[in-house]
Amino acid sequence: MPDSYSIYDAKANFSMIARDAAEHGKVFVVANAQRKAAPRTVILGEEAVRILLDHFVCHSEWEEDAEHHLWTVYVPEIDDWGQGESQEDAVKDLVDGAMELADLYLSDLQFFLRGGRSAEFPFMLKISLARDAGEVRKVLGLWWATPSLSAT
Repeated sequence: MPDSYSIYDAKANFSMIARDAAEHGKVFVVANAQRKAAPRTVILGEEAVRILLDHFVCHSEWEEDAEHHLWTVYVPEIDDWGQGESQEDAVKDLVDGAMELADLYLSDLQFFLRGGRSAEFPFMLKISLARDAGEVRKVLGLWWATPSLSAT
């Protein structure tokens, strides 16, 4: 059972709560003592969030337009794609776009949720937790050095 705090107590103990969540994997629930039906807040450390998100896996779909010498890679889980003259260029385009999209998504989360895009949330959160473009590449299912159609 997670530790439960009122909003008042959570404010008073926030440093300890944040440290214990991050360093010791503790889970905390913060509730409004005056409004019992109000939504509660769950505080998790980054490692716990990463563990929860491990099961959300992206799959890439590749297409080659030989006539125009253009590669396209699409990731349906986030409804985003990248293009380039080579597979590597398409991956770089997708990674850059996905990082921008995740920032936008999380900065205006309610807009995307009201727009019916809630299924993307775990993937966007996972992208935003990535430490660099290489990790984003892995999140998007593009971990290999030079992608090939046989790897999709």
